[in-house]
Amino acid sequence: MLSAETTGAYGDAYITYGSKTYLSKIEFRSVDLLADGHHARLRLNTKRSDGSIANWAWRYNYGGKGAQPEWTTTLSDSRGITQVRLQVCRAEGDDILNCAYSGWKLNAYK
Repeated sequence: MLSAETTGAYGDAYITYGSKTYLSKIEFRSVDLLADGHHARLRLNTKRSDGSIANWAWRYNYGGKGAQPEWTTTLSDSRGITQVRLQVCRAEGDDILNCAYSGWKLNAYK
C-alpha cells in the first residue's frame, strides 16, 4: 500500500505489479480533510527503466470535506516501471497549493 497526507488531503493506493511494464491493478482512494473550498487530488509517479519519472493522470476529489471517492484502473508503460509512488495534493483550480508523496515501491519483476 502507498499512502501520503498533506494539509487538507490524504490518499492511498493498492498497487499490483503484473510485469516489468504493467501495473495489473491500482486501487486509489482520495480523502478531502478540510472544509476550506479547495479540492484534493492524487496521481501516480513512476520511475522508468532509464531513470526518468512519468507523472500519470490526476484523480480529482471535488466532494468536499470527508468525501472519499475511489477508482480502480491499470497502467502500462513500454519504457518500463521500476518503481511507483503516490502524489497527494490540495489544489484550487489548476493551482497546486501543497503536496506530499509516499515512499517508492519497487517492482519485483525489474
